[in-house]
Amino acid sequence: MSSMKAHIIGDWAWATYDETFTATSKGDVIDEDISKYTGIFHKTKGRWLYVHEHCSEGQEDTPDSNEKKSPSLRLMSVTP
Repeated sequence: MSSMKAHIIGDWAWATYDETFTATSKGDVIDEDISKYTGIFHKTKGRWLYVHEHCSEGQEDTPDSNEKKSPSLRLMSVTP
């Protein structure tokens, strides 16, 4: 995780960050992607709850890759 920035307004907060995924096989790197994330938090009963996440997948870092990534969305619901 890198490049994290956090913001708080009242009982709501969001954080943006980059995350690197590295896949290896027998010690060799076979895939590496850097994705952009945004996490949304809500403060309930004095606790910050992670209530939503969005991920925009980056392009693969391997030079021989022609595969394009499409954005993905992961929803998390929390019942207080």
